[in-house]
Amino acid sequence: MSFGSIYITVIGVLVLGLGLVLGAGGVWLMVLGGSWYYAIAGLGLVLSGALLTRRNVVGVGVYLLVWIGTLIWAVWEVGFEMWPLVPRVVAPTIILVLVALTIPAFAARPGSRKYIARHGRAYQPLALLAAAGLAFTALAQDPAAAQSQRLEVGAVAASLHEG
Repeated sequence: MSFGSIYITVIGVLVLGLGLVLGAGGVWLMVLGGSWYYAIAGLGLVLSGALLTRRNVVGVGVYLLVWIGTLIWAVWEVGFEMWPLVPRVVAPTIILVLVALTIPAFAARPGSRKYIARHGRAYQPLALLAAAGLAFTALAQDPAAAQSQRLEVGAVAASLHEG
């Protein structure tokens, strides 16, 4: 067993475990009338982790879809406000990088070369570019300018309400 195979298995077990916890909590939240996001994301993580532990590169693609869904949900929930967005996307992005790093191990497997050449290698640069783009977007936001803009909008809204 190579280091790459062990790495894929460890990441698969990690994603699977996180999916079980997130999914169970998500189902409970659904029962309480809360967001369905956690149950759906947990199911996606379970599927991704199961595929990775079986050494199937499709697990990388499934995780990428869950990550994209997470970004959409996070922006829908809090908008582009940096500080509320950070806790919703940082951990999934770190896990995305760990999952993307399994791709070279898949490519090193002799039976996977043809499939990886057509499908798997496209995930890695896409995932890393998306993570880098998100990081730079978060860094580009100036908290003072955002606060000033909120104060201006609040002043306009107050003047409209009074008038």
